[in-house]
Amino acid sequence: MTSKNFESIDQLSADIISLLDTDTKGVLIHAFNATGKTRLAGAFEDDRGSEALEAISYGALFEDMFTWDNDSYVLHFTPDYSWILRTIRDEGLDGRIVDNFKRHTSASVEPLIDLTEGSINFRLSSGDDEGANGIKISRGEESLLVWSMFYTFLELAIETLSEKPANRTTDIFNNLKYVVIDDPVSSMDDTKIVSIAIDVACTAKELAVLGIKLLITTHHPLFYNVIANSKLKKFKMYSLSKTSEGLALATEGDAPFAYHIFTKDIIQKAVDEDSIERYHFNLFRALLEKTATFLGYERFDDCLKGDVKNKLVRTLHLNSHGKLSEMESRELSSEDKDIFVTAFNQFTREYKWGK
Repeated sequence: MTSKNFESIDQLSADIISLLDTDTKGVLIHAFNATGKTRLAGAFEDDRGSEALEAISYGALFEDMFTWDNDSYVLHFTPDYSWILRTIRDEGLDGRIVDNFKRHTSASVEPLIDLTEGSINFRLSSGDDEGANGIKISRGEESLLVWSMFYTFLELAIETLSEKPANRTTDIFNNLKYVVIDDPVSSMDDTKIVSIAIDVACTAKELAVLGIKLLITTHHPLFYNVIANSKLKKFKMYSLSKTSEGLALATEGDAPFAYHIFTKDIIQKAVDEDSIERYHFNLFRALLEKTATFLGYERFDDCLKGDVKNKLVRTLHLNSHGKLSEMESRELSSEDKDIFVTAFNQFTREYKWGK
């Protein structure tokens, strides 16, 4: 592990920008809260009202455009950047924002976006109270809605820049150089954190093709680890911490915080509590791949032994491919869970992980 020290966020942001302006495709940083990652993300913010963006950022400034009204159960939004409201209206994005929100929630909550009033109401689209308006949503659902709006802009940017300039429906993204994502997973459960991390990793690959550089900062180890193990090419990974002299940026490779131990503990908890979900298959596969690499094995299934090996490989392929959010509606069978538990317990015994 190597480390670089900085006296200020300004110095750090200048170094990150210089790094992104090389052949590096993106930077992923873990930093605990109050370390300065929000100010780092803010260093990429464009001037308000810019007509040709060099950067689009998800972070505190984006989230601050939304305020929840507990009296009326309405989420108000007041875009500080004129391009946001105009782009939603001109490109007809409100329906896509709703679709992205519902893709991450199996619940029957449906947002109703009013661009004129700058408000978002919520109703139930199914169930005993179907059609009921003005319902209370959770803090996690609120975070998902805000993220869904930003993610819709990302999708539009990628689609637009994939077209020839003459065929683009908007020129707002023509000068886009950077995308910044700072902790989009506040108040979310692990399933949704993994789902969004997978979306971000897929988006990172699409942005890389277009030559757009990506900075991701987060305090959440699970979000970090899913992205870190998504095989992103030419991505740099770091941890950011405070020191007595300022800030330290340490290289982490793809194994921060003893990744193996962290991942193993998440899976062990699910096994002990009988709470295995589909995203645990992604984590187990990543753990097997890392262990195989460390031991010099050619394939991850070389870490598996006995009769359960072939069954687990088939189960892992089924449950760890594709976008997780599209698969979560399919229940795990008891057989899949039994195979998972048997193989995981055998793996931890074989390689003496302990409990």
